[in-house]
Amino acid sequence: MGFPHDWHRDLISDFVASIQQQRPSRTHGGEALQTHQLIDDLLTAAGPVIDL
Repeated sequence: MGFPHDWHRDLISDFVASIQQQRPSRTHGGEALQTHQLIDDLLTAAGPVIDL
């Protein structure tokens, strides 16, 4: 997928910091699940991809 990995790196860094600082992280698993469901829905709607 064509997006920068900075977003994932920042979320992982925040997650680690939240454990070290004993605070909630900026995001939670439910949000990630919704995002992945959206991606799956978009890929399904796009139909099969032909690899040339």
